[in-house]
Amino acid sequence: MLALRQAFGLGDSVLVLSVALSMTLSRTNAGRSLRQQLVGLLIVPVVAVAAFAVGFLLVEVPIVGSALFVVAVSGAVWLRRFGPLASRIGTFIALPFIAVLITPAPAVSSGGGVFIPWAAAVVAVIAAGWSIVLRLVALRTGFLAPVAPPPTPVRAPSTRRLAPRRLAPSTRMAIQLAAALTAAFLVGHLLLGQHWPWVVITAYVVTSGNRGRGDVAYKGVMRTIGAVVGTAAATLLSGLFAPGDGAAVIWVFVALGIGLFLRGINYAFWAASVTAALALLYGYFGEGGEQLLLNRIVGVLIGGVIAVACAWFILPIRTGDVLRRRMFDSLAVLSEVLTAARTEPERLESEAARFGASLAAIDQLVPTLRAADVILRLRRVERRHGHVVTALKGCAAPIELLADADRDELAEASKRIGQVVRRVGALRRALATGTEPVWAEESIAFGDTVVDAALRDIDRVIVGWAT
Repeated sequence: MLALRQAFGLGDSVLVLSVALSMTLSRTNAGRSLRQQLVGLLIVPVVAVAAFAVGFLLVEVPIVGSALFVVAVSGAVWLRRFGPLASRIGTFIALPFIAVLITPAPAVSSGGGVFIPWAAAVVAVIAAGWSIVLRLVALRTGFLAPVAPPPTPVRAPSTRRLAPRRLAPSTRMAIQLAAALTAAFLVGHLLLGQHWPWVVITAYVVTSGNRGRGDVAYKGVMRTIGAVVGTAAATLLSGLFAPGDGAAVIWVFVALGIGLFLRGINYAFWAASVTAALALLYGYFGEGGEQLLLNRIVGVLIGGVIAVACAWFILPIRTGDVLRRRMFDSLAVLSEVLTAARTEPERLESEAARFGASLAAIDQLVPTLRAADVILRLRRVERRHGHVVTALKGCAAPIELLADADRDELAEASKRIGQVVRRVGALRRALATGTEPVWAEESIAFGDTVVDAALRDIDRVIVGWAT
């Protein structure tokens, strides 16, 4: 992009957009197959042109730009209701808009005139292309493991306990996000003037990826703590560099690298690093000072409050319901694993990978549940959820044993596998209806083989869960 910028006289906006889009695409592509990434390579360049046009409107005609931004981003979330493919397309649609949102206004206003639509598409192609190439290299060299297929959502029984909703979760999340972004744009412009992006960015980051109102509240607190620390540190650090000093750009990448490394420990580290990178980026374009530090912190606080309020009071989704849904799906995948062991052993490896992916989806909720446990001291339901999550992970090792087991042993244990499958089905029905499970057999006569040992461990988890 530096070479293209010099050759065609493009503005600084293309550089900032390339970095922002590369970061968001690399994280999005991390859990996707090559075919899914190629879909993004086709979609993102087209959307990037529209997103960059909206970016100009955000600066020149804020009311129009804000309205179009809200419609595009919340609409991308609403698309999830039409299935996995639509969900992936929605994600790729949202990425260029988010990249434009975090591009500082000075960079946008110094754009390259007639070349901007063309440049925006090229930025997207370069960012998506490098993301795919580097991931393929990492897979080929063994640096990364192959992507596990995601768990297929399973239709739950029509019960009030498991699905007490009139609107699909994706529709609720889209409405919550639209409300949060609308309020953030309005309050940001009224209270902070040209520093409104900090309110909107925070509202989006906290609200997006909504896994229930508890999750939003947890992310809101972590985002606020991290952003305040990151903003303070970066604002003070940016004072060491003059506007346009390339050394500030180096520190942008340092901040992002630290955040990526520490993200797995706590979300606050990622929030701090991203906010620090943005503060340094704004400093590069000449925005700094103690008053700006105060405005940023206020913007982050306001955005967090708006996001949590919208998730809590507008068509709220309970984190406990999200957890039950994911546990239900994980049990359905477990049933598929056992069925494959009984009838199609060649499918065991892929089904085991799907089960691992379902556990990863449940793991996303664990920090929120732990925080709720600490704060509430402890509601019985949260304590039980934590116990169940731990128990379900206990099936991972036995499943690996089944995947490596001799085919003859699997065939000999067919009857006992079927009995465990029926136990899993009884637990799923109990989870859906909120009743106690009814076992078809009081006990199962397991043998002494490796397969029987794995089945015994899984059965112990299922029965122990229910009791």
